Amino acid sequence: MDDLIYRHAQQEIGAVLQDYATRGVFQDYRVEPRKSGVDFHFGWLYGQPFTLGCEPGHRRLSLLDLLPRVETGSLMHKEIRAWLKGRSGAGCAGAPARRSGKGASGCAPA
Repeated sequence: MDDLIYRHAQQEIGAVLQDYATRGVFQDYRVEPRKSGVDFHFGWLYGQPFTLGCEPGHRRLSLLDLLPRVETGSLMHKEIRAWLKGRSGAGCAGAPARRSGKGASGCAPA
């Protein structure tokens, strides 16, 4: 059953990204399956290459190399990690408040 859910998640994400590519928002769109999920590759924002990794079994979406020049351990790196941590994990849907009906941070009240 989980396998069906995972395949469905990948298909839904792929359909949304394909729509952006069809409308010309993304360039060079391609899909690369891998053992734990799928990578979606596309050019965006002045043709800059992006890779969106989808691992439904781990409930993970990741934008690889989104900020490649931010050094590990730098103040900016620490602040970004703290910001992301506050929008993920148990008790936080991560959706903007206007969509989730939750607080301004997107997280459920404690």
